[in-house]
Amino acid sequence: MKHTLTHLSALTALLLAPLAAVAMAQDQATGLDEFGGTTTLSAGKATGAFRVAEVNGRQLFVTPAGHGFFSLGVTHVRHYLDSEARKQLVTAKYGSEEGLSQQVVKNLRAWGYNSAGYGVLPPMEKLIPYVAVLPTGGPVSYSEKNAKHRDIFDPKWQAGARQRIAEECARQKDNPNLIGYFYMDLPAWNLEAVRDLPEGNWVTFFRNLPADAPGKQRYLSFLRERAGGELAKFTALYKVDAASWDAVAKADFSKVDATNAAVRAEDEAFLGIVAAQYYKFYHGTVRAADSRHLILGDRYPGWKVLDSVIRIASKHVDVISIQPIRETTFNAAKFDEAHALTGLPILLCDQRTRSVPLKENDPADERKSGEAYRAFLEAAIAKPYIIGKHRCTYIDDIPTRDYRRPGLLRDDESSYDTLIELTAAANRDAVAAIYGTAKATQPKTKAIR
Repeated sequence: MKHTLTHLSALTALLLAPLAAVAMAQDQATGLDEFGGTTTLSAGKATGAFRVAEVNGRQLFVTPAGHGFFSLGVTHVRHYLDSEARKQLVTAKYGSEEGLSQQVVKNLRAWGYNSAGYGVLPPMEKLIPYVAVLPTGGPVSYSEKNAKHRDIFDPKWQAGARQRIAEECARQKDNPNLIGYFYMDLPAWNLEAVRDLPEGNWVTFFRNLPADAPGKQRYLSFLRERAGGELAKFTALYKVDAASWDAVAKADFSKVDATNAAVRAEDEAFLGIVAAQYYKFYHGTVRAADSRHLILGDRYPGWKVLDSVIRIASKHVDVISIQPIRETTFNAAKFDEAHALTGLPILLCDQRTRSVPLKENDPADERKSGEAYRAFLEAAIAKPYIIGKHRCTYIDDIPTRDYRRPGLLRDDESSYDTLIELTAAANRDAVAAIYGTAKATQPKTKAIR
């Protein structure tokens, strides 16, 4: 039997206590603080903001109240409103985004989730822990079709970025539900071309900038240093026709063989310089605007990131965030390698065990997806450096999207009951394993009517 979410009427909203207060009372009754952290795992004094710490041999988030917190979330709730039909449904059924947000949070809690990941509806920020996304830029993104490389050495670009980040941090920083900040989604931190862009990878972009561009000037300085000032050595390697170092600025780099081992080594070295500039700049910019909240950094696209970049990033972020692209099983060896590079906790920031919506009315298909979710989660929590797992997508993407992410609800808001039951059970067991709590203290699993 399908369960359909019920309309939250204005009258019901008036009669009910505020959702946040109800959730707080329920959590206190189950040994959880108002943010979902377990009161059985104390991590020092309350600081008023989320942080990270090692608690009983495990790396965890710590709530503003000072308790251990393993983040189980669901991302992309804002895509609920991707179509006019959905917007009209929300207006007719919930009255407003506030009404929809209350229902979503009730369901998340009922299904064993304690956070909303990123991509939340704004009203949800008052109701449940979440992650904010800062308006950053740098390399192109695998997920954003219109993204472009940016000259992060350019003072004019930096001024604009500082203003955008300051404005967003000002909106977010006083909210105790804020876990921390993400930067870019799936940035191309490697030397491969992305979507056949004319400028190629980020190093190629700097190589082909106008002669007077700040990024081009930094790149030319790097080339001269690497060649030890020997122009002939440089021109031979890069196949550039230039009679002087000054002429190199306007030289044609189109004949560069980027597959040459020596060139590739220099490209990786310069990408390291770019990474240092990128992470140092954003760290300083965020800390100037918000000195307390966690910096969760970029959402890395699985293993398409150079090790050298992750090492550099680890000096300027609090957590390494990884989205294991198209991986339905936990790759323990790869995650161990990523942790060994930095020693920082790792957040599974956006993970799914399917790439297409579930088959219509097929409990067996739902069961397969639910069992895959459990297997991935169990393997993840076996690693003491994993501090959270955020599931990709709350509701199936609209049918007209060229790339459809599967959710826990169908496009018509009916629920995948078997999948939800298995997901909720897996979440309960994960919390029990980490917090040491009994299953009986967890809420019901069905969609709330």
